[in-house]
Formats: sequence, structure tokens, C-alpha cells
Amino acid sequence: MNTFTQDERRSEPRVPAPGTPASVIAGQPVPRTIAGTLQDRSSRGFRLAHLDPDLVAGERVSFQIEGCSGTAIVAWKRILRQHIECGFLIERSED
Repeated sequence: MNTFTQDERRSEPRVPAPGTPASVIAGQPVPRTIAGTLQDRSSRGFRLAHLDPDLVAGERVSFQIEGCSGTAIVAWKRILRQHIECGFLIERSED
């Protein structure tokens, strides 16, 4: 039986950031802006709460978060009762 929690499998600490406005730009050939709120972040990724059901795992996006921008890949998606959460792996960032 696996007794690890998600936090125990993380390779680096997360910084909580609930409610911080953030956005990603997704979609080809027609880009769309997805506004949401940052839940937490690390140097290699972030978790965003939003309302766009069309964002899918594996999709490449541009992002702007707390004065930082770059590109990331959607690593996972979870549909909750009041919103959708996605985890993003940062490919490139410009501070």
C-alpha cells in the first residue's frame, strides 16, 4: 500500500498564494486568455484555480504571474465543485 501523500512526493517546497490574480494564454490557432487565481507556486511550477473547462493536460500556455512571465505545460487538471484547478510545469520564465 502506498502511504505517500502528494506533499511528500513533491521535490521542492510550495509557496502559498491563494487569491493572487494570474492568467494564462492558451489555444492554437486562436489564443484565449484564462483568468484565475494562483493557489501556490514553486520555482518549477504553479497551481491555478480557474473556470475554463477546455484547458487540457499537455497543452502549452504562456503565463503572467506576480511580475513573472513565460511558458508552461499543463501537467494535470482537476474539476472541483466551484472551479477547476490545473498544475503547470514551467518550461521557461522571464523575471
